[in-house]
Amino acid sequence: MSHILGRSYAFQVVRHRLYLPLLRFNDKVKDFFRGIRTEDIIELNEMGINPSFGTRYETTSYSTLKCVLKIAKSRGFDSMIDLGCGKGRSLVVANEVGFSDIFGVDISQKLIDHCKSNLKKLKIVAHLKCCDANEYELPDKDLVVFLFNPFGEERMSHLIKKLIDSENKYLVIYANPKHSRCFPAEPIHIESNPHFGMYDEVTHFYQL
Repeated sequence: MSHILGRSYAFQVVRHRLYLPLLRFNDKVKDFFRGIRTEDIIELNEMGINPSFGTRYETTSYSTLKCVLKIAKSRGFDSMIDLGCGKGRSLVVANEVGFSDIFGVDISQKLIDHCKSNLKKLKIVAHLKCCDANEYELPDKDLVVFLFNPFGEERMSHLIKKLIDSENKYLVIYANPKHSRCFPAEPIHIESNPHFGMYDEVTHFYQL
């Protein structure tokens, strides 16, 4: 019943005009108390980037990040990378939940500069790189790899092959998993937030 209700026109109006703006406002407040700015939606072409490289910049909520990164930390990982780190919210939360070695990659120099500024304000040390994720050489260590649907199926397949071919262990956190079929096995864990039936926010965990 809730699934049908969530697809109704009235519910979708409430979702887009009231609920989602409220969530974004809540995260802006959390940004404010940290003294940083991460909440935004920016299309790739606005940053001079070909849209074929990936998807627009938008953020995962603080609450979701804290939940999934705590799960990852409990599995014994100390290092984390966000491929498509944007303005750095995931890196901030990774630091807050106890990751000691943090990496961020983004194709936009503008976003990397924002990320550096945000991390500097919080005195967080992270290894940042502006480049195409396909060309990035992963750190030689076991890693949590955070992905908020950063690019399309072809690039996702390329990344997964790179992870599988490595001798290191990876825990992939794939938020908004539109290309989950690229993974060779089913997720080891699924975290889901139904948001009162309006939409289901899903995160898959994969061990590679």
